[in-house]
Amino acid sequence: MGFFGRKIKNNQFGFTLIELLVSVFIIALISGLTLAGHFAGQRVYKVSQAAQELTSNLRRAQTLALAGNTQNSAKGFGIYVDAQNFYLLFYNTGASRLYQPPESQPIERIYLAGGLKFSQTGSSAFFTPPDPTTFFNGSPGANGEFIIQSSDNAIQKTVKVEGNGRIEIN
Repeated sequence: MGFFGRKIKNNQFGFTLIELLVSVFIIALISGLTLAGHFAGQRVYKVSQAAQELTSNLRRAQTLALAGNTQNSAKGFGIYVDAQNFYLLFYNTGASRLYQPPESQPIERIYLAGGLKFSQTGSSAFFTPPDPTTFFNGSPGANGEFIIQSSDNAIQKTVKVEGNGRIEIN
């Protein structure tokens, strides 16, 4: 006899509680692994996107200099990493090849996405018109790099500026 006096049939079809729990556990495990991979991929994407934007702004400064753009008597254009989470697109009105206010005037302040930072501050790349002379930290023809990292330093991209003006992402 079964519960409340009913007879239980031996050939009933269905799932046991153990089978249901195992199925739910497997689905939860697969979902967790998928989400973990998704969030790691998002961090890699954010760092790559920030490196692309920095490269684009370096090329923008380079193009302004190559075009001989002399707005406000500009002697050249550059990028300066002012803090760990932003950089400046600027122009100089004097002979300096570094970012030095009041001679240097910011054109735009660009912020990195949340959770990203530069590995070091105070670096600058500068381009002078009309010749494509490249200065890194004030040194003509010098190679340099800007490193963008996730806040936990696990993921990073390097934007290299070569003395000949080539800009690339590694």
